[in-house]
Amino acid sequence: MTKEKYLFLILVTSFVLKFFLYFFYNSIPFPDALSYGFAGKQLFTNGFIDVENIMPLFPIINFLAESSIGIIPVNIFISTLSVFYIYKLTNLIFEDHFSSIIAATWMAFYPFNFFYSYHALTETLYILLIILAFYHLYKSSFIIASIFFVLGILTRPNHEILAPVLIFVFAYFTKKNFKFSLRQLFYYFVVYILLMLPWWAHQYKKYGYFVRTNFGLGLVLYSGNNPMNTTGGGVRIDIKDIEKYPHRFNRVVEDFSFKDFEGKPGFKQISNTFPVYEGGTKAYSIRNNTLIKAALDYIKNNPKRFFELSILKLKRFWSPVPFSQEFQSIFVIIISLLSLLPIYIFGLFGIFKSIKQKIYKILPIVIYCLFINLIHVITISSFRYRFIIEPYLIILASYGIVQILKKTKLKKWLIT
Repeated sequence: MTKEKYLFLILVTSFVLKFFLYFFYNSIPFPDALSYGFAGKQLFTNGFIDVENIMPLFPIINFLAESSIGIIPVNIFISTLSVFYIYKLTNLIFEDHFSSIIAATWMAFYPFNFFYSYHALTETLYILLIILAFYHLYKSSFIIASIFFVLGILTRPNHEILAPVLIFVFAYFTKKNFKFSLRQLFYYFVVYILLMLPWWAHQYKKYGYFVRTNFGLGLVLYSGNNPMNTTGGGVRIDIKDIEKYPHRFNRVVEDFSFKDFEGKPGFKQISNTFPVYEGGTKAYSIRNNTLIKAALDYIKNNPKRFFELSILKLKRFWSPVPFSQEFQSIFVIIISLLSLLPIYIFGLFGIFKSIKQKIYKILPIVIYCLFINLIHVITISSFRYRFIIEPYLIILASYGIVQILKKTKLKKWLIT
């Protein structure tokens, strides 16, 4: 069987299998998914999004999908398309067909790729956009890479600082020309401004002042750095959650609270149905800045606890089993261990072999993975937040497997 036929076969099989298993899967009502659905309806109904910590691209796609075939079929298609580009990206990085086939096959049947495609969350779309950005970056198509990086920012902005750095460094190592690198960086910012302009106009119309992305930073920074945080996450499960979802939750967990801010500017809620605060549009900026200041003050005054929480967040980020109360069944734990431990083991071996042979090739994706990890070590961490870097870990693990096989009698089977 040719590589093209094999790749087509795994793509079709993965796509059909996702649809088949979805009929037997009970989706979990994630609060984030409900917010994205609500935001999309608001944008198309009222012309703006009320939720202060959401970016617009996924709510738009979610609304359009739900108005036709539904977001889950769209997610399944997107996740399958990601498999195809993981094959292409792996081939660009390692120039090894066998590593590419292993990576594509792995991602095609990766349990968590199935799981996230079954929920209206940003992960599936975001993964495809960043894979496409890296794919075009490795092809030296800097403007196209810039487009996908900015579309990624419009989905979730956690790589916003890193994207121009990657563009500049890639351009420099491609041509070894400082002026060429600056020119590609300039093009990136042109793309960035053009694609972000509609969102900036939305934010200006909503708030009356410039808001670059959204007001999510204060919330995640404070919820991860305050006296109440014990898990390293940003978990809030109260007695009402337990009463409403007794099959999901069994104990109260509060990693943060706004009780200390009650009555202060930006925190006095004047709507019982949705977060609207006294002070008008300025309330959101005041609220965000207050939370950032409180978090930074806590870090400054409690360096030892900040370090302890950082270690806890690091463990939480890389844990091979979920922390959440609703994912503690033996079945889920076994699936998680069987899915993630091989990625860690072979991924480390892949990095080790790459350091000796192709370090310059893997540095961009390794830096991206470490950058995402650092963000969640500083803010809040979760088993879920790691998923967006798992495709790159799978790529490294696939290369590691091939290097091991080349040392065995199976090496004659490899197609190089």
